Amino acid sequence: MELAEHKAYSATTKPGLFERRSAERFPIQLDVRYREMGRRSDCAQGIGSTKNVSGKGILFTTQHILRSGARVELSVDWPMRLDGKTPLRLVIQGRVVRSMNGHAVVMIQRHEFRTRSMASSA
Repeated sequence: MELAEHKAYSATTKPGLFERRSAERFPIQLDVRYREMGRRSDCAQGIGSTKNVSGKGILFTTQHILRSGARVELSVDWPMRLDGKTPLRLVIQGRVVRSMNGHAVVMIQRHEFRTRSMASSA
């Protein structure tokens, strides 16, 4: 099998093994706030830090073990500013694919950039 036949290959992949993910992951560390979405009174929420992001998923640190399959909303303070002035927040909705050892992986189902107040960007 040729390497060119695969959509993505990671330098962190063990020699001789191919990366199965179809989207390239980018290592980036940003503050993230998360919350499980639902009607349960014990829905987890907390803060963490992104580890890597792709167009299809996000790996981040958590304060809780999130339920696999749970719907979550993430809010990431984005480092770039709109027109070089207005701070942005990336809001992601998705499902938890995996959660263990203080980390979670969320499959992105929807995302949008929103402006945030200047006070929260200080």
